[in-house]
This record gives sequence, C-alpha cells and structure tokens, in this order.
Amino acid sequence: RMAKAVAIVPVGHDFPPFSANKGGSIEGSKIFLLTFDLAFQLQEQIRALEAGADLPAGVGRDRSARHQYIMLLKRLLRQWAIPPARQFNRLPSRARVVMCAGLPGVWQYSRGAHTGVMPATGLPPMTTCQVINHTPAGYALRQTDPHPTTLRIGELIALRVEGRTGLQVAMVRWFRNTLKGSGLEFGCELLSDSPEAAAAAGEDAADASLTPVVVLPEDAAATGAGEPPAPQLLLPAGQFEVEQAVALRRGNATGFAVLTKLVEQGPGFELYDYAPVA
Repeated sequence: RMAKAVAIVPVGHDFPPFSANKGGSIEGSKIFLLTFDLAFQLQEQIRALEAGADLPAGVGRDRSARHQYIMLLKRLLRQWAIPPARQFNRLPSRARVVMCAGLPGVWQYSRGAHTGVMPATGLPPMTTCQVINHTPAGYALRQTDPHPTTLRIGELIALRVEGRTGLQVAMVRWFRNTLKGSGLEFGCELLSDSPEAAAAAGEDAADASLTPVVVLPEDAAATGAGEPPAPQLLLPAGQFEVEQAVALRRGNATGFAVLTKLVEQGPGFELYDYAPVA
C-alpha cells in the first residue's frame, strides 16, 4: 500500500486513479493497480513518437493527429502512472472562491468583449467554493454551492478568490477520492494571474471570422537562468494548429503571432505557446 506506483481505482465512479500512499477515504469496492509497467510503456511510446516513429494503425497521419495522440499519452502518463513529487508545501486556508468552467466563460470574465467578436448574452453564473489549502502553483477546493458545477479532469476554470484582486485561470487536475464530506473536492493548477480576453483568426481571414481567445501573458516577474516562459493562447479545440500564423487582436491593436507548440488539450480548448511577429 505504501508503494508510490500502486494506484487505487474506485469501482463504479469516474474518479481518476490515486496513489495508494496518499490515503483517502472511500467506500465501496476498489481495484489496486501496480503501474510501474504502465509508466514504462507510456514513456517508451512517447519517446519513440517524439523521435519520429510511426503512429499506431487507426490514428490519423497528419501533424495535428500526431500532436493530439502524443498529448493523450502524456495525459495518461500523468493520470495513471507514478504521481509527480509535490513541489510546494500546502498552506491551509478557508477563503471563499467563485468560479465558472469552460473557455467561453473564462473569455467573458477576462475583461470583456472586443470589436468583431459577438459575446453571448449575459455572463455565465459563478458558483461558490471554499479553499482547503493552496500552493503558489494552485488550489485544493471544495464546492459548497447548492448547484455545483459539473467538472471533468482537464477542465478550464476562471477563479475569483476572496482577498485577491483580478481573475485567475486554472485547470482541474484531480478530484478527491472520497464520497464523504459536504461536496466535491478537487485540485486545480494555476495557468495565469492575468488572463486577457482577445480575438484571433487565420492570417488571411476576414475580421468577421475572429474567434474569441484568451491570452496568458508571459510572467514579467519570472526569474532564473535561460529564456523566460513563452506567452500562451487558449483557443477553441480544433480550429488552429502548430506553426500556423494568426492575426491576434488585443483591445484596439491587431498584431500577428505564430503558434509554436501545443502545450495542453482539454474539454473544448487547446493551449499553445506562441511567438509574436513584428
């Protein structure tokens, strides 16, 4: 039970596996999985594909399909194999949070609409949560709203935390594997403290085809050796691809950018690194 590569899967629920040595209280039947071999196989497949190996039969042959398949394997490795070591100590808190899920809601709460983009009528409702603990990289939250939001692993959420100014954007990474307590507990990884609603289109597209996107600016305070992290774009799934040039409208200014790397995929969205083009 104390081995880090032993995972517990609750039978009859859609919780992801969790490491046996993390404990957790759950009723009902459980499956215990030894995931060393799974981790090694996933790592080997990812290494081979990133070195140019052929995709399995039944997977599309274009560049987009390759990226999507590799991202799927990486997500499986993260969720089913050996959990990563925690990088920060968690600090307890009881701050209140309001949140909404999905890229359209994140865009609307990220400082309004822009010319050429037709926003939905009204803002999506925010539901209430409570912080259980937090680190510089994210939060553990408990839903306390009488009508809680339906969430999935990889869901994009917008957060407003009591005592903080501005909006934060995060991604759901895990659910607490317990059926006890007052509400669903989940963990989210912070993507940005300063999301910016914007609009994008293919380089040669007309303004009428602008798509709502969210810019995650590079962190000006980031320090350390090497290049600073690239700015990122949250885009609707399936509408853009790596190495595509896009027109990017931020406020009243329009510039150009090249999507350089597919970083993450989730329900209804894709996250890309991008490079501004003069």
